[in-house]
Amino acid sequence: MSSAAALRRHHHEVGAPLAVHRHRIGTAPIVIAIVIWVLITIPLLLSPATGAAVAAGIAFVLALLLGAAVYLSGGEILAICERGVVLGSVAPLRSLFVVRYDQMTPGSVVPVVRSRLFARTLNIYSVIVSVRNVSTVTQGVYFVGPSPLQCRRPALPLPSLARPAPLTVDGRYIWFGGTTDVPQRTTELIAQAAQRQGLQQLAAATATAPPRELTGQRKDAARLLPGFPPA
Repeated sequence: MSSAAALRRHHHEVGAPLAVHRHRIGTAPIVIAIVIWVLITIPLLLSPATGAAVAAGIAFVLALLLGAAVYLSGGEILAICERGVVLGSVAPLRSLFVVRYDQMTPGSVVPVVRSRLFARTLNIYSVIVSVRNVSTVTQGVYFVGPSPLQCRRPALPLPSLARPAPLTVDGRYIWFGGTTDVPQRTTELIAQAAQRQGLQQLAAATATAPPRELTGQRKDAARLLPGFPPA
């Protein structure tokens, strides 16, 4: 599904997009796929017990399977819309997440830089479905909001391993989406949209939120990321 088609599908809930940040497939999945292909096919091609035609056929099929896996794993967006944000993967068979502005905790929406240090700063290395593509982007927007189970579109249950626990001091959930330009521009846009929705507290706090530069130190998490508990 294209990002434009995905946003049209959610127009009734969040309105028209004001800005869309698109992220291509990162290099990590491609490199991993190539390494797997090499480790499996080279021994087959070199083995005298495997015929050349059979080995070539296996290599071809494996390349197709790995290519499909990479394709299905990639393609992310963060769309800032009139009444909320849409974020997640636009790859086929994947779900997006829709978070309305009235679901965001006022004062929690902040621009973030050096976001590749997200896992180290939180000291959490497991997958968090509401924290998007931090391995492939360097900046973005953080906020506190509802459970991803409420926000998944279509509203399908998450696999048990992907169900996040609430991580904030008030029992809510952390969110992050990457931006393709200076994240302060995105938080300003969110503030303006929230203002038009009559969400004055959210708008005022977001408009003045300074950028947060992650350090990779757990002791700094609560200071940098609103709502996250101290170490």
